[in-house]
Amino acid sequence: MSEINPYAPPLADTQPQVYAAKLSVPNGMWANGSTLVMRRDAQFLNRCVKSNEPAVDRLKRNLSWHHPAIAVAILAGLLIYVLLALILTKRATIHVPLSEQWFRRRRNAITIGWGVALLGLGMFFGAFFLPREMSSSIPMLILGGIVVAIGGWAYGGLMSRIVWPSKIDDQFIHLRGVNKEILAALPAWNGQ
Repeated sequence: MSEINPYAPPLADTQPQVYAAKLSVPNGMWANGSTLVMRRDAQFLNRCVKSNEPAVDRLKRNLSWHHPAIAVAILAGLLIYVLLALILTKRATIHVPLSEQWFRRRRNAITIGWGVALLGLGMFFGAFFLPREMSSSIPMLILGGIVVAIGGWAYGGLMSRIVWPSKIDDQFIHLRGVNKEILAALPAWNGQ
């Protein structure tokens, strides 16, 4: 029978190492190629999903997705497509951690997008105030304004996008746009 010595130094404890390893991989998340698959209730670690640097804050994203095959309903009419999309769309809300650099990049993209779009709107409405001598330029200015405005909104929308769903179902959210290092640290998705 061994006696316990209360004055002996503590034995090496491997439990903190196991705990630290668990902290680096969140529960309920997997990698499926370049897609992150997460349970609806899973929480991201405090790492930027774009750079894998420490996150300074989280960005709330309301995601929506419907199966691409629903787009075939446009052939039957736009109203039918819109109704099907509204009924069959799956929605989810996530809080995406971002670094200061990615918050700044997103803010800059939104600012540039809106600036270009407002320039396009200015061109469009400015065409109606041109003097009669320049009336031949009015159609080009109107068309150019429309193209510039749509281009600005498209640029702002695409460049400020952080992550986007490739699929949402009742249990899982499949996200694209996540950093490769984060995906490499996750276990492989087995199609649960």
